[in-house]
Amino acid sequence: MIRLANIIPALLPFSRGLAFNSRGVPFNSPTLLLSRRAVADIWLWRAVWVHAIADATWLSIPIHIPLLLRRLPGESDTDRASRQSSAASYTIFADACTTINGLGTYIPTIGWAQAFVPSLTTYFRHDDVSQPININALEFLAALLSITHLLYYLRACAIPTLRMHIHVYTDNSNCKSWMTTYCTSHPLHCFLLQVFSLLQTSLGLIVTVGHVKGSLNIWADAASRNFICPEGPSLQAHLSHLPHRFPTSLQFLQRVKLVAETPSLPTSDLVQHALTAVAELISWLSAPDTASTTPLSVVL
Repeated sequence: MIRLANIIPALLPFSRGLAFNSRGVPFNSPTLLLSRRAVADIWLWRAVWVHAIADATWLSIPIHIPLLLRRLPGESDTDRASRQSSAASYTIFADACTTINGLGTYIPTIGWAQAFVPSLTTYFRHDDVSQPININALEFLAALLSITHLLYYLRACAIPTLRMHIHVYTDNSNCKSWMTTYCTSHPLHCFLLQVFSLLQTSLGLIVTVGHVKGSLNIWADAASRNFICPEGPSLQAHLSHLPHRFPTSLQFLQRVKLVAETPSLPTSDLVQHALTAVAELISWLSAPDTASTTPLSVVL
């Protein structure tokens, strides 16, 4: 899993669960109790290999991608993210706000989007304890939505996505870590990460994720706050001059809420929700339903 994920970015977050699980266990041990994370990894890999039987094109990637993922000697996280962004076909920015549960997307020179999910107030942890929704989960959702907003633009322009490299910037370091290393086992976060990976394999995308200072993420931040922020009117004026304001799939937000508020979700059900969500998103991208989207602000 680790070796393959080093050349297939979509599988990277789900590549180390079994290694951590089996650490310290003798090689000839007759049994191994699988951790929640290891089981989630296995289910994701099963899903993508089933997909590969029908369509293996996503398994072929440009030779420079594995090198792009590697950290160069002495290279910082910021420098690596900058290098990845420079090599990407598109760089997008995402942000979230807990005050109004706002989500914002900014795609330089192309467009922007915003959505609000005030009804998403809690989520169940892996131990079935209900938790108030926090900024980390919202930032993750915002980053994922930003990819769908770019995909909406690409589909509208009939631009093929196979082997296209997209770089996502978030100003939340936990979100960046989750999207690249899967360091949490809560069902909601696992679901979002499964959708993130399956969207890449289904459309042949190559997505890298980097952290950017909040002071440099002002447009996505303003959109997530509905421009109730310092210099809000001027930031809104800048975005209003961009060619596109993108809709958001309400159906996807409803599925996110369903997963967040359902306790005791088996891992098999979780990946099924992710597969269904990706199928719904792809269908929406092909023919957006005006009843479930709006060119203005989506509110759930």
